[in-house]
Amino acid sequence: MLGLDEDRLYPSFEEMIGRGELCKKGFLRASGTVAGVVIEKHLAQVCTNHKVSIRKKNPTINDFIEKLKESEILDIPNWRFIQRLADLRNLCCHKKDREPTEEEVNELIDGVDKVTKTLY
Repeated sequence: MLGLDEDRLYPSFEEMIGRGELCKKGFLRASGTVAGVVIEKHLAQVCTNHKVSIRKKNPTINDFIEKLKESEILDIPNWRFIQRLADLRNLCCHKKDREPTEEEVNELIDGVDKVTKTLY
């Protein structure tokens, strides 16, 4: 990432997402994409914390949550909740038939905030 210290940047991204700065300025896809990076990094850390191994070289949100569910760290309602966030992240990150709405991006941001505060 441009030779920058990734660990130093993520807290700034999380703060930016928390305040919704990108979203407020109309950068919906960018805001959702950053939220997606934050949740992916968080889920990777949760897997590490619980010694849940992921064999894929580039795991996705769904790869992480499947393993966390199999390990009984995630229950079904929270697994489904994060699946929804993954769907919203994909809408933001990949050019689809339509643009994400502000409501969808805010749902993703709020969901990421909740997951990072409640799932360790």
